Amino acid sequence: LALAGMGSGLMAPFTQILDQFGSGEPAMPSSSGMPADVLRRLSSTDPSSGMSGLPEQAYGADLNTQASQAAAMDKLEGTLRTALEDSSANATLGRDKIKQIIDQVKSTLQMLGPVAALPGGQIAVLSTLTSGLSAAGAVLTDGVGKDTLNASTVKTMSADYVKGITAGDRSAGSQTGG
Repeated sequence: LALAGMGSGLMAPFTQILDQFGSGEPAMPSSSGMPADVLRRLSSTDPSSGMSGLPEQAYGADLNTQASQAAAMDKLEGTLRTALEDSSANATLGRDKIKQIIDQVKSTLQMLGPVAALPGGQIAVLSTLTSGLSAAGAVLTDGVGKDTLNASTVKTMSADYVKGITAGDRSAGSQTGG
């Protein structure tokens, strides 16, 4: 068999593609956002109950800033969690698909073993490898595309966070006359 000594070498490109999806289960953070009672307290506190004038305005502005920052952080955490979950699922799904393709290719190559040295068998081996690599390449391209979208989500979410925290600063400045 001309291909018998090359068996593992034939599968090397598949292994390299599989490696792009990592190994193991991705870890996820255990938190699930800003505690609801913190957000509620920040947005419902009334500074006028114990003070008036400039102290009340300054305290109210500070509360608004804290509430805006907490809400922005909560939104950031939720969006980031979703992006991480999507990336994790993408990696796991891609890895599973590539393993299935590898198993199919190996199975087909084993069946071709007795005829692999014949011209028709070599054509069948090349066809099997070409088909498998094409399928694996499509899975990798799909995975990269999804991760590119997730990277774009993270970029957008960062900009939204900055807008969220600066919105609190702007509203605080307008309340104190700044």
